[in-house]
Amino acid sequence: MGREVKPLEPQPLQKGPVCFSIKGLRAMGDRGTEVLRGVDLEVCSGEIVGIAGVSGNGQRELAECVAGLRKATAGMIIVDEKDVTHAPPLKRMEAAVAYILKSVCVTA
Repeated sequence: MGREVKPLEPQPLQKGPVCFSIKGLRAMGDRGTEVLRGVDLEVCSGEIVGIAGVSGNGQRELAECVAGLRKATAGMIIVDEKDVTHAPPLKRMEAAVAYILKSVCVTA
């Protein structure tokens, strides 16, 4: 760069209230075995969360459950304090949940 570069000071994250949560989510996989076993997750307004893992470890099934494309066998999915666990995909879209290329996007 032609000059000394000073490192940026990290800024504290200003998290808002919880806008999305999963509590005790369970679901079956395509082979008839349980692939989600009590998943818990909280996302606050202002946060960006990514879920990654080795193929076959349940991230696709989790995304499908959140989007309403796979039935949860137990647990809850809550968006802005509304239980959408058994809501159809259209109702989830109205609650700002979208399924995009194997990813889930929740806006608050």
